[in-house]
Formats: sequence, structure tokens, C-alpha cells
Amino acid sequence: MQKRMNRVWLNTLSLFAGFLSTVMTSSVRLEQCQPKEPVIPELTKEAPMLFLSSLCPANGAGELEQAEIVQALQSAALSHGVEAELLAAVMVAESGCQSKAVSPAGAQGLMQLMPRTARYLGVTHPYSPKENVNGAAKYLAKLRKDFQGNLELTLAAYNAGPKSVRRHGRVPPLRETK
Repeated sequence: MQKRMNRVWLNTLSLFAGFLSTVMTSSVRLEQCQPKEPVIPELTKEAPMLFLSSLCPANGAGELEQAEIVQALQSAALSHGVEAELLAAVMVAESGCQSKAVSPAGAQGLMQLMPRTARYLGVTHPYSPKENVNGAAKYLAKLRKDFQGNLELTLAAYNAGPKSVRRHGRVPPLRETK
């Protein structure tokens, strides 16, 4: 099971890197956007749904729940400055798109927030896609800032905890984070 989760993390992050590459090389010009709208290339507006659908086709979620998840991803991305595709990648790696998932360690929901972390982030309903994803986006934004934008350390801190990353000064030598 652990080897499978490691492969899922690697595959998910590889897909995310591909998405970022596509978005960054998009021919959409920023000046084409109206000034009062968020400046987001057209490609990214539908990317989370395509990304989610391609990674979670058999998660048992109906279209309504998938739409709620995509809305949560997009809203949290805009609110906290974290790419929706990164949020989707973390969600796939952490819960396999299962909004009611509970890990053996007690992490809950789509983004597998630990109860104490969820409380710290103001998440009162960890199985609500909107609250869970918003809390995770807030946490990822904080971790990204704490680790000076280093995505590898940010993701390792999300998975293993920031104290563990700081203690090791790198990605901790844990099976889950390798």
C-alpha cells in the first residue's frame, strides 16, 4: 500500500508539473483580461475540472459533488494564491478524491487535514469539500511562505509536518515523503 501511495504522489506531482508547464506557456495574453477580473489565463478556468476528472474518474462522486470540489478548488486557489492544479494534485495524493476519507493517523477529508491542524486553520467541518480545501490552501500558502517558495519542502511539510522538515533541513527520510 505504501509503495502505491508513493507512486501516486510522484505521478500526481508529475502531472501537476505538466499542467504548470502548459499554463505557463499558454499564448493567452494578460492584457486580454478585463482589469477588474482576476488575471487568470483562460486555460486554468477549466483545468481543475479536467485534471480532477482525469485523476478521479471512479471516485464514486456524482457530478454534483465533483462540481462542488472543483468550485472549492478554484475558490481556495483565488483566495490563497495557491494553484488549483496543485490543490487537486495534493487532494488526489492524500485522499484519492474521497471527501469522507479518514487516514489511520486520523487525517480527515479531501485534503487529509489532521484535526489539530484543521482547528488551527478554522475548519469546523472537515468533511465539507469547501472548508477542507480552503483550509488546505491556506495551510499550503503558509508553508510555501515559510519554506521560501520551495515546492518540494512545502509538500514535504504538508505531508510530514513542518517541524519534521525543519529538524531534517530537507525532505524527511520517511517512507511517506520520499
